[in-house]
Amino acid sequence: MPMHKQRTVRVAVVVLAAMTAFGCSGGSDDKSGGASSQEKPVAAAPVAPAPSRVAPSTFGEGPASAAPAAKAPKLIKLPKVAGENAAIAEDQLRRLGFTNIRLNSSGGGKVGERTAEWTVKKVSPKAGKKLKAGALIVLTCTRI
Repeated sequence: MPMHKQRTVRVAVVVLAAMTAFGCSGGSDDKSGGASSQEKPVAAAPVAPAPSRVAPSTFGEGPASAAPAAKAPKLIKLPKVAGENAAIAEDQLRRLGFTNIRLNSSGGGKVGERTAEWTVKKVSPKAGKKLKAGALIVLTCTRI
């Protein structure tokens, strides 16, 4: 169908839908052919919605009072990484989901970016402990 005919059809559909929604039929139901002198337009009074006994909720959930409790954060078991290469240990921890990993030198200096040259000597907290993903994990390392 040509573009101008599609637009005409769309406009006609919109106008027809609007007339139907607002009760405009284009004619009169009165058999006399016009409005009677006794008919007066009546303005519709605004109507407030009825109060609800149930608090509004988001789509797909039940009433707000029946909302499930917040989920506890997932706990991750800290593996044994002492004795591992620092780069490998850090990568293993990140793959498990830990996000707050600090590498310290046993001599008090900084490990820096060349973690492959360091070995993990101590882990805090201890291996086997269940932690949140954002918990601080300190790997104390010595240079190889």
